[in-house]
Amino acid sequence: MSKKLQILAIMPESIGGRLTSSSLFDGFRLLGHDVEVFDTLFEPVDAVKSLVEEKDFDFVASYDYTAIIYKTKLGLKIPSINYFSDVIDDEHSGKYWREYYDFLNEDENYVFYWDRELCEKKKNEIKNLFYMPHFVNTMVYRNLGLRTEYELMFAGRLDSDFRLRTVVTLMKKFKHLRFGWFAHQKHFEQALLRLDSDEEKELLKKNYRGFVDTEEKMSKVINKSKIVFNYNAQGAGSLNYRTYQVMACEKLLLSDYRKEGEELFSPGENFVMFSSFDDLCLKIDYFLNNEEEYKRIVHACREVVEKNHSSKVCAAKMIDCIL
Repeated sequence: MSKKLQILAIMPESIGGRLTSSSLFDGFRLLGHDVEVFDTLFEPVDAVKSLVEEKDFDFVASYDYTAIIYKTKLGLKIPSINYFSDVIDDEHSGKYWREYYDFLNEDENYVFYWDRELCEKKKNEIKNLFYMPHFVNTMVYRNLGLRTEYELMFAGRLDSDFRLRTVVTLMKKFKHLRFGWFAHQKHFEQALLRLDSDEEKELLKKNYRGFVDTEEKMSKVINKSKIVFNYNAQGAGSLNYRTYQVMACEKLLLSDYRKEGEELFSPGENFVMFSSFDDLCLKIDYFLNNEEEYKRIVHACREVVEKNHSSKVCAAKMIDCIL
């Protein structure tokens, strides 16, 4: 495909959506396409109409239902590219999903879904539906050679009792290690309120490191960490965005068991999963005390992400599916 495309990229409001969208938009740019970004947080809706009047766009692209909502509300006659990494028929992808779900099946709307099993279930309902696991801009997410500040890191909300108890228990078990937990301030406050023990509250306060809201900041935070452990919250067996961020930075990701970990990677060779809390603890100890094995795994992780899950590679696959 040699045609230079004009793409209207709509940056969504949610933090997770903004990070994922940044990687998508970067992928289009790296392929040589023109990308005009409209930011829903800072620009009025009418600005989209002005952009469309000024330029002859080939596609409008965004995260979850964002592009569909703007296309429908403003009557835009532009094919859309819609990347979903939230459950497509659930409020995770937007509280108005029922209102816009049927529009996904229109001829010029192309939908890319991050979970293979969920994608297969929707094949008969959505015409232009394709499976596309997460991807990252490997020029942003790379080994920056920064000094290690945290032996253990977790990024994300502790919105379930399971996540909260797991993280707090790890903080207690590995008190001798430097721990970094990154989340929105309101999610920190909510987690704090759910703890009864003063000891646990103090641990959470001590290890809370603030909020990360850009790709560049997240890359630096990951680069300052030795091991990042991850629990995938959504999907049937898919891996979330954090997976690829960490692996691209050549830092060790420890993931809860996911089917996609076996389908896309080689467990033990370029991907490490844990089966239980005790197994997670064993793997933390093992990799902190086996530097050569640590280096072998993280180097292999970087290689497979760069080859198969970079923004440029996956944006090209999307365009090939459409054109």
